[in-house]
Amino acid sequence: MAFVVTVDEATTTYDLRVIRYFYLAAFVLPAYDILLTMDLEVRYIWKVWQSRTAVWYLFLRYSSLAVRIMTLVTFYFAAFEPAVCRIHFNVTNRCNKLNTTNRLLIVMQEVIALTTLVLTGTLIFRVLAMYSFDRRLLGFLAAVVILGLSLGIWLAIPTHSAPVLSPPPTGCMGPQLHHELVIDGILFALTMYRAYMSYDRGIPSGSLWRTFVRDGAVLSVAMICRLMLNLHEAADMTSGSLPATTHSLHFARPSRNWS
Repeated sequence: MAFVVTVDEATTTYDLRVIRYFYLAAFVLPAYDILLTMDLEVRYIWKVWQSRTAVWYLFLRYSSLAVRIMTLVTFYFAAFEPAVCRIHFNVTNRCNKLNTTNRLLIVMQEVIALTTLVLTGTLIFRVLAMYSFDRRLLGFLAAVVILGLSLGIWLAIPTHSAPVLSPPPTGCMGPQLHHELVIDGILFALTMYRAYMSYDRGIPSGSLWRTFVRDGAVLSVAMICRLMLNLHEAADMTSGSLPATTHSLHFARPSRNWS
């Protein structure tokens, strides 16, 4: 009989605290960036919002923020168990309404989260524009994207392999999350390298260029925070080794020796 390591309350509390840190960072960074550029946005974007460019800009900017707000709400107001309802609520119906609202927010969050694909595509074109659509960079990014799409299609195809003793939870998409994290990391590194080389060469850095680079950098960091959170929760839950823990992801929590 395999020995199963259980998760104590201290470990669970610690992991939840780390998750809250990532959620908070993924919300604060875009909100801070919006406040930094609000005056310029009102002056140059809101006055010409009828244009397709302005509409696209506002859609990507605020849909991303909306997803993070819904994530915060659905996380902090998680599903209430009946025992919790009896302790903290006088009327059970009120608790049921909160649970229903929580589920609706989760559905809305997943629907709006589909804009992540559009957002990633926009960031790719943005980086290509920074490098004047260099053919070598275009080929490299195209290869990375094709690799990710191929990986997603391959994982989506059902297989009839031999059953395993402890399959991972249904719906875990760890490899896709790793690939998305790699893409965002590449885009972030290319943005920072271009900014460093531009300043080093003495190219004039006007407000438009600074906004261009800062917005891309902050958005990339926010996306990486969210992807690290997803990977944190997509750790293997293999029975007999370290189930339901995050020991395999050392970037999310420090390693410890458990007896």
